[in-house]
Amino acid sequence: MITQREARLLDALSTPQSLDRLVQRRLIYGKVKHPPFVYDHMEGQMVAKHLERLLRQGRIAGTGAGFRRLT
Repeated sequence: MITQREARLLDALSTPQSLDRLVQRRLIYGKVKHPPFVYDHMEGQMVAKHLERLLRQGRIAGTGAGFRRLT
């Protein structure tokens, strides 16, 4: 599951993306469920954890626009 999520995230990061934009793309949980603010929060937390992991691995970099894929 981690590998699949990170593959979707890396694909999205072929161009620089902000955390907010990545949350809007619903890469982790997919379709919005109710109440949306709860799923926005959960999506943001999970995307942030994956971004931290990918940063530590040197697979992405932070930019002025957010994050981008390196590999």
